[in-house]
Amino acid sequence: MKRFAHRIAAAALLALGAGLAAGADIASACSCEWWPARKRLAYSDVTFTGTAVATRTVYTQVTIPNRPPTSIEWHVATFRPVQMWKGRPQPTFEVITNPYESLCGYTFTVGTAYLVFASRASGTLPEGLELTTSLCAGTQPIDRAAADLADLGPGIPMGQACPQLAGRVPPDIIAAALDDPAAHGGWGRLANEGRPPSPYNPYRTWLSIRSPSTPYGPMNGVVWKASCR
Repeated sequence: MKRFAHRIAAAALLALGAGLAAGADIASACSCEWWPARKRLAYSDVTFTGTAVATRTVYTQVTIPNRPPTSIEWHVATFRPVQMWKGRPQPTFEVITNPYESLCGYTFTVGTAYLVFASRASGTLPEGLELTTSLCAGTQPIDRAAADLADLGPGIPMGQACPQLAGRVPPDIIAAALDDPAAHGGWGRLANEGRPPSPYNPYRTWLSIRSPSTPYGPMNGVVWKASCR
């Protein structure tokens, strides 16, 4: 069922492009079946809250029989996640949508925090992008998502420093690690990489010391762990 839902999402993107190329009326209203947040979580590949830190526009060409090639506009937002409910942690996520709200697309604003439900549609998106979202996916600004966040429950905080680092690791080292998580060992990996993710096998999103019983130093730097224990 889930793979079928992903194919539907991919097909919808292609159909949208073809429709725009054929001169479809973009003033038509978007119509969605509004599912509870937990159901949308089940059908998404990646779900997180995060701030849009950059946006850009990309174009693809669509060719319709008996018509000249037409450029289709897409909107891409880069997010820095704060909490995650689903998907492998990354320092940033790029999410693509069409820019027409009337066609259930989205226009993201830099500096605004969102709850994002995204699905993979590999092979159908421009420039090798994988994740797509829409109004129908349930993506919306945080200030409108209180009910959804309550339904989802607590997420996994991204880039948290363990309390025991205070006074043991220089503050600038901690700040640098939180600012660029992927530059330090373990970020986003599972506690046990031989098993699937679960509440008993979380991702490594807590900044700690490689050997907590040994003083911090060049041979005992900061690393990402699944917990602070």
